[in-house]
Amino acid sequence: MEPHFKADVASVIERSALAGVLKLMNIGCHLEGSRESDRMSREGFLKELFPNDANSLMLPQIFGSQGIHPHDSNQTTDEVMAEFLRVIRENSRIVVIGETGLDYYRLTGDLEWQRARFRTHIRAAIEAKRPLVIHTRSAADDTLR
Repeated sequence: MEPHFKADVASVIERSALAGVLKLMNIGCHLEGSRESDRMSREGFLKELFPNDANSLMLPQIFGSQGIHPHDSNQTTDEVMAEFLRVIRENSRIVVIGETGLDYYRLTGDLEWQRARFRTHIRAAIEAKRPLVIHTRSAADDTLR
């Protein structure tokens, strides 16, 4: 999760509950964000966040993802992908792989490194039997290949 959002998490969840939202999705788009997505989607997170209101508010269920945005795809190592798969096995509320994909908008030159890391996410999604959250910008043809 981005640091500037951390201070607002409780407020977002509370406003969501008051608006009748039943489910929220937290997308992991870098390593720390994916770890935060795992933490937030676990059973005890809402009780920690709302120790006095956890039973009085109809709080939404929080679901999450494990992924690395294309701009941070240098974080996509074998060890990180193994961690993502372990988290998925342990936490049934991690329901998708991603954010992942291709983003060529400000990049030039050989972008095979980005395509290789996208394929790594695709293989993980197949292994985990989870859908992908795909980010694509200025890369539609390669994303669909």
